[in-house]
Amino acid sequence: MLSVIFIYTAYLVFGFGAMCYLFAPKIKLFEKTLDMSISMLPFLYIWGFAALGMISGYFLSSNYDFVDSLTWKRILIPLGLSMVIYFAYIFLRPMPYRILIVACVAVMVSVQHIESAAIMPDFPVWAIQLIIFVLAAGFCLIAPVLNGLPHTFVVPSVAILFGLSLMSVIGAAPVYFAYCSAIIIGCLAAYLYLNFYTVKIEFDNPTCCATAFLICNLLVMNSGEYCISSCFMLTLIFWAEFIAAVWRRYFITRSGFLIENTNYFWLATHASAQITVTSIAKICVVLLFLAWFQLFAVNGYSLPIVTFIIVYWLNGSIGNSPKKTLKQINKEFVENLKQDIEETKKALQKKDKK
Repeated sequence: MLSVIFIYTAYLVFGFGAMCYLFAPKIKLFEKTLDMSISMLPFLYIWGFAALGMISGYFLSSNYDFVDSLTWKRILIPLGLSMVIYFAYIFLRPMPYRILIVACVAVMVSVQHIESAAIMPDFPVWAIQLIIFVLAAGFCLIAPVLNGLPHTFVVPSVAILFGLSLMSVIGAAPVYFAYCSAIIIGCLAAYLYLNFYTVKIEFDNPTCCATAFLICNLLVMNSGEYCISSCFMLTLIFWAEFIAAVWRRYFITRSGFLIENTNYFWLATHASAQITVTSIAKICVVLLFLAWFQLFAVNGYSLPIVTFIIVYWLNGSIGNSPKKTLKQINKEFVENLKQDIEETKKALQKKDKK
């Protein structure tokens, strides 16, 4: 246990320190010239550190730790696909690009050789693969909705990786995932640190999609283990914000992009960077605790549903003034929910009349 924690810490510190050392000069150069070059693209660094963590982690962890043996194919092909997703954004329009992401997810799921899932032991293999494919493709497609600012994407992403790390450290998942997660956490944290108050180099959509794919690959790679339900719960912040954005965009405001209709975007545009990060981090802590509790749950369905409702409510109240009491926040949440339902009914009635 101590050796795992030591190596994990070493990966974390290395990812953070090396990213700061390599990327900080690029930011300074960009601020001087305002000329973007390939060496300034943040995903190249994220990908490089992720590849380093996944490859070196193979030698440091035991293959006997896996239900399905870890092979080089399961490591290298997803790494290659993430780079395809990143650079394809330049050449493809939005719809073909989304189709490409779905295709890459399909290849990634097939490569991981998912033969079983602890929460679905009675399901046929093809059904398990289909369910995981749908969830994985959905996660990669909706991830950019949280990319209003790097803060609103990086913090939940770090929470997912940290949750996966905790499961590895306590033995609920292979130790390999702790090492992979640690170096990516360090890299993302360093990027956020360098762009905390002012975003110098954007965390653009292709970077967001490709990074989400790398994170999703670790979750899918872990799908044959007993913590798969907890892994899914770690992504609920993305699902909750996506559903909230769709509801607000098409039934309430009926304007703007989905990104602009998320609770996190509203918070980021009305509060300081410290409040934004702290508020999202608090919700992530609640989510991490519930995901940990799911490891000891009787089934894999009840708690994820309850957790989604809790996260949806917390995201909805995240922009409230900190001076308000919990009772006041709850009351306003219920009133806002009633108002949203009434406005939705009115909108549907108007459509029926037409």
